[in-house]
Amino acid sequence: MQPSRTAATRPQDPGPWAAILAEVRRSAERVAWVDDRVKREQERELEYEGKIALAVEAGAAVEGRDPGEAEVLALEAERRRAAEEVRKWLRESRDERKHLGTVSVNAIRAGLAERYVQSVREEGTLVARVLARALDAAGLDEDQRTRAFAELREGLGEVTRELASRASASGLPQKSLES
Repeated sequence: MQPSRTAATRPQDPGPWAAILAEVRRSAERVAWVDDRVKREQERELEYEGKIALAVEAGAAVEGRDPGEAEVLALEAERRRAAEEVRKWLRESRDERKHLGTVSVNAIRAGLAERYVQSVREEGTLVARVLARALDAAGLDEDQRTRAFAELREGLGEVTRELASRASASGLPQKSLES
């Protein structure tokens, strides 16, 4: 059983915008952390290369002494392990950078989509107000007014479907247009 979390450690429901931005920040921090790890592993690999060179030099400096083949082989094995760690962290770095790119593009796309949707809604509201004023000015009776508003709803529904189709073709979210 997990210990209960306090309000400060419990995940909050930040909403979609805050969640997208938080993921972009988290991903950028993770990229920086992994890149730092790559740097440290590369330094470690170079350190083993230096130790190998020193062991070989030390052995050659003492006449008749084997350059410490067992020591060199052990250091070489450590250097290979360090090189494998570098490769592992480089793969992780590429994956994290790819993820950062993906969430960044999604954040940009979401922001553009939201602005587009907001603009379409505002335009629709303005058009609906103008049409309602025109119908009021026409002095229609209740039956005529009901039929005219039904036709307007149908026409606006067609426009909504057309805008949703355009949004789909451009990669914008469709559901946002319909609400």
